[in-house]
Amino acid sequence: MIETNAHDFKFVGGWLCLDFANTLGCREGDRPNERLYSYSDLISWSQQADLLTHSEARNLFHEAKLRTEEAKAAFQRGIILREAIYRIFSAIASHKSPNDVDLDILNTELCEAMTRVRIIPTTDGYALNYPEKRGVLDRALWPIARSAADLLTSNKLTRIRKCAAKGCAWLFLDMSRNRSRRWCDMKDCGNRIKARRHYERKRGSSTKPKAD
Repeated sequence: MIETNAHDFKFVGGWLCLDFANTLGCREGDRPNERLYSYSDLISWSQQADLLTHSEARNLFHEAKLRTEEAKAAFQRGIILREAIYRIFSAIASHKSPNDVDLDILNTELCEAMTRVRIIPTTDGYALNYPEKRGVLDRALWPIARSAADLLTSNKLTRIRKCAAKGCAWLFLDMSRNRSRRWCDMKDCGNRIKARRHYERKRGSSTKPKAD
C-alpha cells in the first residue's frame, strides 16, 4: 500500500460507486467523518478498491508530487463526483428523482471515461478496459463514473438503501431475500443499535414500579 494518511477503507456498499460515496461518514451527524483529504487518499482508496495495482498506485503517487496542481484538480473533481453520486442515489433510496445538476456532473465524468475505454482481448474473450493508464492522474474517476452509470441503468435501483442508524446515512444495496436490511454494516451500525436498544430495555425495566 502506498504511504498516505488514509486509514483502511470500508467496502460495505455492494457497488463501487456506493463505496466511493461512503468515503464521507456520518453525513447526517453532528461531525461528518471525511476520509478523503488529498489526492494521495484517493489513490489509496482506489488501490484498496482494486482499481489500481501497487505499481500503478506508486506511479500516480510519484506523478502527483511532480504535478501538484493537476493532482489537486483531479482530486477536486473526485470530491465533486462523489457528492453528486451520493445525492443521486440518496434521492433514489428515498424514492425521489435525482437533481438534473447532479446527473450533469455524472454525465460529464462518464463522457470522459467512455472516451478512454477500449475493448481488449482476455483469456475468456473480450472485455472493456482502460489501456491508457500510466501518468493519467484522473484515471481513478473513470471506473467510478462508469459504475454509477451501470447502477443507474440496472435492475437494482429498488434495492438501494440508506443506513437507518442515526447520523450514518451510508448507502448500500440490500440484496437480502426479503429486502429487510437496514444497516450499512451489521458489525458496526447494527451492533450499536442493538446495544442501545438493549440498554434502553434494561433501563426501562429497572424504572418500572414493583408490584405490591
